[in-house]
Amino acid sequence: MNFVLFDDKRYSHFLPLTHSRPISELRCGILTMREKWEFVVGLKPYYFTQKHLQEKFPFELSENNIFINSALFPDKQLFEAIIQLKKKFLFDCK
Repeated sequence: MNFVLFDDKRYSHFLPLTHSRPISELRCGILTMREKWEFVVGLKPYYFTQKHLQEKFPFELSENNIFINSALFPDKQLFEAIIQLKKKFLFDCK
């Protein structure tokens, strides 16, 4: 299972910070959003971000990808609910 943090079009709200890194690499308190997700999930994530950042922040496609919006605040109960969802299910974090 690949755990993938993705940036949507709202990355532009965080410019110029997101010009050089994905949203998940921004700090929210002492930890980055990625570090918070790693703590909850226990897996190192991949990134699906802007094309110019893909070399530094890799993405690996597999049969079992779980895509999570990188601006979504991590929570163990939320992640447990996410992995129970049916394939190709999508919900947005507005």
